[in-house]
Amino acid sequence: MSGSGDSRLLRILHVDPEKNWGGGEAQVFGLLKYLAEKGHRNDLLTHPTGSLFSKCQKLDVGLRPLSMLNDLDLRAVPALRRLIRSQDYDIVHFHTKRAHALSLWLPHGAHRPKYVVTRRMDYPERRGWYTNCLYNRRVDGVVAISQAIADLLMIAGVDAHKMRTIFSGIDAGRFARFSPERSRQEGATVIGCLAGLEGRKGRHKSSVPDRRRRPLAEPIGAAGGRFGAAR
Repeated sequence: MSGSGDSRLLRILHVDPEKNWGGGEAQVFGLLKYLAEKGHRNDLLTHPTGSLFSKCQKLDVGLRPLSMLNDLDLRAVPALRRLIRSQDYDIVHFHTKRAHALSLWLPHGAHRPKYVVTRRMDYPERRGWYTNCLYNRRVDGVVAISQAIADLLMIAGVDAHKMRTIFSGIDAGRFARFSPERSRQEGATVIGCLAGLEGRKGRHKSSVPDRRRRPLAEPIGAAGGRFGAAR
């Protein structure tokens, strides 16, 4: 859906320079898969030896290499500026903090794509000129993947009118073929992980004893050992 309300196919440049695979990259992969299936044209700038680059080779997505050491690594800026000027993108979507920092150096004239950033991390942003510039001046829209993140952004001074809360998740359908009965017959114990085992994600609320505030992975590993073979 375009900004005018017309239903049309869009051309989107996605930027995610992370090399490792995490929840954010899983969400980006799911988004790219969905948009490609709907007929939208997607290009992805990501680390050339990263997991996202590798996994997206099976999708109908244009892949372009992007390596960044940190938020201050500006080596990719000239090539990115040329790419945006040469391609008729409707949207440039920044998927990480590192990608978002590139928005400071990109074209902002009359004939340019819409810039959108998705905020997935629930770390608070520092209120000040830098946050104001990144979120209120250099992008056209801000997506928060949870209400908690949206609240933190508003505390940091992000304009609520530019923000939308769009909950992210995963496709649970791929687990439908799993059969608990089969697992019991094979004598295997399956231990699943639904999120990073970090305190800020609520691991201290788990029923697993954790009196010394150890990472939750430790008591889970110990419990798994008591079951014998586990996967």
